[in-house]
Amino acid sequence: MITKSEELAAIKAMAEKLGPDSYCGPWLLSQLPGIEGDIRSDIRPMHSYAEDRAFRQELCDQARETAAQIKAEAIRERDRILADASRMVKGERDALIRLLQQTLAKLQ
Repeated sequence: MITKSEELAAIKAMAEKLGPDSYCGPWLLSQLPGIEGDIRSDIRPMHSYAEDRAFRQELCDQARETAAQIKAEAIRERDRILADASRMVKGERDALIRLLQQTLAKLQ
């Protein structure tokens, strides 16, 4: 049976062997403090890459859905504001036309 210290030494040796120019070496070295703390506390690794990737994908999907809802609400609000503005402008234009017609009628 391998001891915790031997297991940690093996992981550290692998990270160093992979080196800074490998895909996993820098990442593994950065994770060593957490791995060491977990092993010394008898905590097994909890997440796999697939689980982490699935979690990140779920977060991204939720963010996209929320963004789509916010965009749809913004579009509805924009359309409401534009409709209100159009009604206001039409009302002002109609009032101005009536005033001009009344003034023209008085001048004739």
